[in-house]
Amino acid sequence: MQTACIKCGHVNHQASGSTDEACPRCHVIYAKARPRQSAEGRASGFAPTTMFGGDSADYVRQLRTESQYPAFRTVAGVLALLGYLLGILVLIAGLVAGWRMGSAGTMVGGLVGGCLIVLLAKAAKEAAQMLADLSDATLRTAQRQERGA
Repeated sequence: MQTACIKCGHVNHQASGSTDEACPRCHVIYAKARPRQSAEGRASGFAPTTMFGGDSADYVRQLRTESQYPAFRTVAGVLALLGYLLGILVLIAGLVAGWRMGSAGTMVGGLVGGCLIVLLAKAAKEAAQMLADLSDATLRTAQRQERGA
């Protein structure tokens, strides 16, 4: 029987098909590296290549799609949107006030202040997303460990 390793891609021509068989190159156990099949018949879970050596953007996308904290993620998005709007209002108010007063300093202050608020809103949203990602990843790790024990 011929088996290709999901982790390293090595083709094992002498594979027997047993449940505890490992890749001769990277020593991953084939049965544990394969994604599990859900009730609908599609693959679920993550293969080691996705978790450790593959595309981390796909892993994060799946974490966010299947998040245990959708309300937290929604609130973070709404607060970021409000921050963007506040930044734009500060920028416009600074430009208008500076133009009416004839003060270039007020215009520059409004521009800098508005941009800073938008930047801080974006950073706060990313920090909140990272916190939720860490929480979701920790839950997944704990679930895998409990199933394996």
